[in-house]
Amino acid sequence: MKPPLRDVVEKGWQRSPTLQRQCRDLANVGAVVELPWGRRSDSGLRAVTNMKLTADGIVVAHVSVPPESNVLVLVAHELEHVIERAQGVDHAAESKRSGSGVWEIHGVFETQRAIDAERRMAKELLEARSARR
Repeated sequence: MKPPLRDVVEKGWQRSPTLQRQCRDLANVGAVVELPWGRRSDSGLRAVTNMKLTADGIVVAHVSVPPESNVLVLVAHELEHVIERAQGVDHAAESKRSGSGVWEIHGVFETQRAIDAERRMAKELLEARSARR
């Protein structure tokens, strides 16, 4: 990450147990994440993550988030997808299993787990703002 996004994420990390857990999980699996500012996509996606698996089994992810006020919420959502992949979740297979919490929408996979991480992050940030008042 480069400033100013790094500054935003570092401040969020201080306020969010969710982001702290995600960073620990990413470190534990040895995943590598590049997180630059992106642009709002014409496709309607709020953020975009491209991942590849190296020959050594390391997940390398490029997470592009637009410079918006809710960027940390988007980061939490996308990082959860990276963690899922690093932990071996087969999104294609899981999307075919009823009740798995994984579904495919227009060729893109979504998970309840990432949505839950996003919601936890939003709640933590709201609570942190309220505590400062």
